[in-house]
Formats: sequence, C-alpha cells, structure tokens
Amino acid sequence: MIPYVFITLENHWLRPERRLLSKLFHYLLTFNNPSVGGFPSCLTGIYLSSWDNNSKSPVVCVSELKSSYMKNLIRIFILLAIISFGLTQCVSVMGSSENEANADTRLSKEDRLRRDITDYAKEQLGASYRYAGRDPRGFDCSGFTHYVLEEFDIEVSTSSRAQANEGKKISMDEVKSGDLIFFKRSKAGRVFHVAMVVSNSRDGIEVIHSTSRGVVIDNISKSKYWKPKMSSARDVVEAAL
Repeated sequence: MIPYVFITLENHWLRPERRLLSKLFHYLLTFNNPSVGGFPSCLTGIYLSSWDNNSKSPVVCVSELKSSYMKNLIRIFILLAIISFGLTQCVSVMGSSENEANADTRLSKEDRLRRDITDYAKEQLGASYRYAGRDPRGFDCSGFTHYVLEEFDIEVSTSSRAQANEGKKISMDEVKSGDLIFFKRSKAGRVFHVAMVVSNSRDGIEVIHSTSRGVVIDNISKSKYWKPKMSSARDVVEAAL
C-alpha cells in the first residue's frame, strides 16, 4: 500500500496566504522534479489542482511518499503551512485591535475628554462626604467636581455658587457627560448643590455627585427630591478646549 498525505487549502484564505502556500507548493514540486518550471496538472509524486478564485472546490495536494527525502520535505511543508496559518490568524487579531483603535480615534477630542472625565469621576464612587472636602478622603459637592475637573486641567472654583457662573450656559436638554448641573431649593433661592452629568438619554439625566450618602450616581430626572430643584446647567468642558 502506498502512503499519501492530503493537504486541503481552504478557499476562504486570504490572498497573502494563497501566494505563500502556492510558493511552497512550487518549492515542493521543484525538489520532486527539478525540470518542472510551473504548476503541472499531474506529476508523479505530487498532484496540484489549479488555485482558481472562482473555483468552488478547495485546492488539494496529494503527495506520494516514496522516499524519506520526500517525507521530510512534506513534514517541512506542513510545518510551514501551519506557521503561515498561525501568523495570518495573528494578523487578523491585530487587525481587530487596530479597528477598535481606529474607532476610538474617530471620536472627537471633546468626546474622548468627556468620556475620560466621567470615567475618572466614577473611580471616586463610594468616597465619603466631608464638608469642604476636596480629595478622596472626603468630598463636598463642589469639592468633588473641582477635584475631577482639575485632573484634566479644567479650572473651576471650589464653591457651587461660583461654578454656576463658569463655562457656557446650556439648556438641560443639551447636557452631555462632564457638564455641570446646579440645584436650588426655590427659583429665587441660591445654588446649594452641583452635580456632574454622566449621561443624558431617554431614561433621563444621570449624574455623579457627592451627597450625604457619599459619591453616588443618581437619575435626577426620576428623583422626587432632585428633579424639582434642577436650576441650571453649564458646559465647562467645551469652553476649556
């Protein structure tokens, strides 16, 4: 009985893979019969069907293992084919990572900054409330927003009343992550609290702020306590760019 090895090359492989493997086939054929200058349709020892992009069937190499020399060549070929396939898979994974990176670069500088600001703010979740506190040992409301924004070189005052006059005035419908919302107990009253916007969606406006419960996230659009006290909003992010 004559031993054979069947190597199937999938049609969905990419052009670089096909070119490399075709060269390897040609290399094998040359060693099997040095007089061969191209890809024959049939050759003693090796049969190689044409690689046609329009072909519905995969390319198959059938190699008759008549000598230890040919056996070693086949082993080398299989090893190279496996390495080639592994490298192309690695390239595919790297390509996926590059696509994610490209998607990230498509975000505007402002969008990235807003995302980074709110991500940093969330790192402070659970910090306790401390009157006049401005660091993770304890925050009051304006000390918290001041601390987060300062990390990104955005300068705001340390009091909520002063912050209510900084940046650009915007409507509640316009607020984005990183913007500030201010609260009054009455229309004629003074600002007594400030919160940072995390998101603004159909579900309402979510903010992160330092309260008597510490640093927490609340949906102020659904809060019976906070919603009636929403007074104004300021964009301090775009103004800082």
